[in-house]
Amino acid sequence: MKYGKRLASLLLTAVLALGLTACGGEKAASSAPAETASNAAETTPEAPKDTPTTQPEDSAASQQESAAEPEVQRPVVSYPLFDDVTTFTLWTSNSPDLSEIISDLNEYLVFSQLEQATNVRWDATLVSFFSSDEQFQLMVASQDYTDVVCRAIDSYTGGTDQAIEEEFLIDVSDLIDGNMPNLLDWFDQYPELRKQMTTVEGNIGGFPKFYQEPSDVNEGALIRQDWLEDLGLESPKTYDDLHNVLTQFKEKKNASAPLVIPTNTGVQGDLLNGYNIGNYYQVDGEVRFGPMQPEFKEYLTMMNQWYNEGLLSDSFLTSQAEVLMDFSTILSGDTGVWCGNGTQSITQLLSMASESQPDMRITGMTNVTKDGKTAHVGNESQILDSIMWSITTECSDPAAIAQYVDYLYSDAGILLANYGVEGETFNYVDGKPVLTELVTNNPDYSYNLALNIFTCDRQTPVPFIIDEQKARNDYSEDQMNAVEVWSNATDGLYNIPRQGVNMTTEEQEEYNGIYSDIDTYMDETISKFVVGDLSLDQFDSFVQQLKDMGIEDCIAIEQAAYDRYLEA
Repeated sequence: MKYGKRLASLLLTAVLALGLTACGGEKAASSAPAETASNAAETTPEAPKDTPTTQPEDSAASQQESAAEPEVQRPVVSYPLFDDVTTFTLWTSNSPDLSEIISDLNEYLVFSQLEQATNVRWDATLVSFFSSDEQFQLMVASQDYTDVVCRAIDSYTGGTDQAIEEEFLIDVSDLIDGNMPNLLDWFDQYPELRKQMTTVEGNIGGFPKFYQEPSDVNEGALIRQDWLEDLGLESPKTYDDLHNVLTQFKEKKNASAPLVIPTNTGVQGDLLNGYNIGNYYQVDGEVRFGPMQPEFKEYLTMMNQWYNEGLLSDSFLTSQAEVLMDFSTILSGDTGVWCGNGTQSITQLLSMASESQPDMRITGMTNVTKDGKTAHVGNESQILDSIMWSITTECSDPAAIAQYVDYLYSDAGILLANYGVEGETFNYVDGKPVLTELVTNNPDYSYNLALNIFTCDRQTPVPFIIDEQKARNDYSEDQMNAVEVWSNATDGLYNIPRQGVNMTTEEQEEYNGIYSDIDTYMDETISKFVVGDLSLDQFDSFVQQLKDMGIEDCIAIEQAAYDRYLEA
């Protein structure tokens, strides 16, 4: 479906479901679910000032199609939610570069506009991305919770169900049914969405950021395209090809660390995918653990060889976050291939190198394999993103939070989150919203920073619906080339879905109790295999030790969770 028609259909569907009339500011939200109406055509979010709610002109066909659909009962929600501005508290991590610019969440344009529409303001605790896990644990231990937490649920020991059982978070299932007509409409469109949000105990731990349509793959291995062209080389397809490329980079480009991988195992890196194993993966429904497989020994043997030849940086001995955020070896010309970065790093690197290396070009590298065929394991499209807002038990008005977030799932909210304010951050061109130079060519901020300051982007700590076409329009030629390479780099046949495969609380506790020690043991041992401190003749002993430590019990738990997902 063409973007203009897709957006028109979206806007119109929401309008038909919620009506054309906004209810004014006489309502104070309560913690009770909103009343269910027999005719949902009575409510729609009122747009922030200067934010259009009209759809493009090419929606007539979509209107006729939607008008024929049966009427569905939906909760009635009116905006603003309060007569006066009401403040709630939020805890979230923030990226380092944004933290230097914005210390108050309300300074983001989208949040200021949302305040106009809802009369909700935020007293936000913004912690550094690098210390977020530690800070989150301190907050939980203190039992001094904010109303809402973002980017935190994965850090709670025992997962979502335990967080709810231990009265840290609330289950928002009933809140959705009683207060979120727009999200319910999206559930109708994507039944897998609710399934992926729901735990095995039937809980929903919060409100997610998700994609308007399955996402592009925007992360993978990157390579210096300008070096390839200078040396007359093709982008590698096989491990032998890559070995030759890295050797040429070392010998002819004086690269002291031709290859950088961000983890000590490579299990979650992009190079292992070509052996058709991952950490956990499945073949014909059978869950397997990659580091136990013979292919993993092959991989480690290759990594050891490349390390001894000076082709592999010792960065794999450093924390993943530090490696992914450090571009120094690339900018210095010491590195020509690196793994685990996304499209944004292309823009950042090229901007940083614009004066010293104006001819630098970077593109995505496919998953290399032994035979040059498409890998069965790797990154894939998704609907859910990692950003989620969860409501704590300290929140006095959960319904208001649900209704606030549902605004972001409405026609006006989607437009606001992705494009900002008409006439300021975007204008309609041929019926499609197009970002202005305030975002695309801001004199004070890089493009990526401007996207997050003036619209919602992947780093923005708020749940919203990502307009994937907007992301594609935002890509530079180099970024788009990388996305196309990564999206075609795997068939995903052996992948286990990233969302929706959930453990019970008991399973999670048992798993964590076993895997923590296994993880530490693997970190130490795999590093020794790669640098040569431990002979690969000891690989069978390594596998046996994993079994002795209980890895087969972990596999069984993963298998049970995957089986439940398939049966749901």
